[in-house]
Amino acid sequence: MATYFFERNEQLDLDIVSLEGSLDAYSLPQLEAALNELRHQNRNRVILNCRNLEYISSTGLGTLIGFA
Repeated sequence: MATYFFERNEQLDLDIVSLEGSLDAYSLPQLEAALNELRHQNRNRVILNCRNLEYISSTGLGTLIGFA
């Protein structure tokens, strides 16, 4: 299992979520929880920084598209 890390930075009404490592079935629930929390707080302006994301599974990609 590869490592995964995300960090959220809040700037005024914009949230930047930076992803690192691998986004797969093991790490996806953490990201889903964070994105759902933003949605529940009506924080709808989100940038996903995938610069350091080394791998994303088809399930991870589908989740990101679904969130958009």
